[in-house]
Amino acid sequence: MFTVARKRRIFVVHSVVANIRQSLYAKCLGIAVVWQVTFTAMGVFIVSNFPKSSGVSFDYWLESPLRYMVNWDGFAYYHNLLGGYTDTMSQGAVFYPLFSVLVYALHFVTLGLIPVVVCGLIINTIALSIIIWCFVKICKILAINYKWALLFFFTFVSAGFLNFFYTEAVFIAGSLLAYYFALSKQWFKMALVLGVLTSVRLPAILVIGLCGLEFMRAHDYKIKQILNKNLFVFLLAPTGFILFGLYLYIVRGDFFAMFNMYNVPWTQWPFHKFDPNIVGTLYGGVNDFYESVSLRTRSLSSALVAYILPFYALIILLVTSLYGIFKIKKWAIPLGVFGLVSFVFFTINSNVNSVHRYVLSSISVFLILSYIAMNTNKLGRASLLMFAAINAIIMVALFAGFVLLYFVG
Repeated sequence: MFTVARKRRIFVVHSVVANIRQSLYAKCLGIAVVWQVTFTAMGVFIVSNFPKSSGVSFDYWLESPLRYMVNWDGFAYYHNLLGGYTDTMSQGAVFYPLFSVLVYALHFVTLGLIPVVVCGLIINTIALSIIIWCFVKICKILAINYKWALLFFFTFVSAGFLNFFYTEAVFIAGSLLAYYFALSKQWFKMALVLGVLTSVRLPAILVIGLCGLEFMRAHDYKIKQILNKNLFVFLLAPTGFILFGLYLYIVRGDFFAMFNMYNVPWTQWPFHKFDPNIVGTLYGGVNDFYESVSLRTRSLSSALVAYILPFYALIILLVTSLYGIFKIKKWAIPLGVFGLVSFVFFTINSNVNSVHRYVLSSISVFLILSYIAMNTNKLGRASLLMFAAINAIIMVALFAGFVLLYFVG
């Protein structure tokens, strides 16, 4: 017979299990795990069964079925774990530290039992679950369908980067979380997240702007209402960037090494130069695509990735931003302005290289597309489903290309 104490323990266990099953975050984590397991299985299968590009290999030193995750920028984040920040000849300083810090922390607390690449996958899976949770919460506040937002997000052309040893998942999770707190008027929590986010990637300044616009909207854009004590929490926003700069000053003697390393003679990115002539940059991209195809200086697939996909993503960003500002208005104005400023930010470095990857972090795109899907007719929804399907096909192709050492953004 069960004793009363044992029955009570069984009841508690069943209650905990029931609460977990009903928990929104548990469901989000489950979806994130399924996504990552699926793409990890795809990556392992591809890297094990198909020939790689004859270009440089980033994983020659890594004996792991997950070695495909550390290609391109992933190698830089991995290298920073091995001392890349302290090596003054290394350009590792251009890569902001939070992702590497989180990976190292997990590797350390598990006494090194979990390999570094697996730690990165775990961090990205947790970040992805936060992304899903935030989309659900934000869409509820904005009265739009989160399923559409998640569909457009997970099928976006560069969504495969959520599986790699990159900062995409962590950055987008922080961006959405900060925006959620702003929508909820939890200003201090918003500021804390922004303070962390500025140690992930430079485009965090765009998210600060988005949250600032939402702060203004919450106070009806009236100066007297905006100037209140909660405004001071935005002073916390640059905390992560400042701490990173101080660290670089200590180990390299250069607070702004994250910018200055782009200008060294041995730079890997000579094409990254500040140029406010956006029209010239866009025209240059079109002209470069034409020349690369007509003169055959690039393969067609390489030209598509280098020029067509960035323009495709920029068009989506521009259209959704303008639609939000002039058609939806109200809650979409901050998101639309955020999108337009993002458009400028992504095109002032004299090239459009990798822009389709950057647009993945422009959360306005998926929220505004969700609104459009909810408020269109059957033909419109069918068109949007086709749009998502085409994006998904491109995304899988880019994922496979990355795994096989082709540069895809």
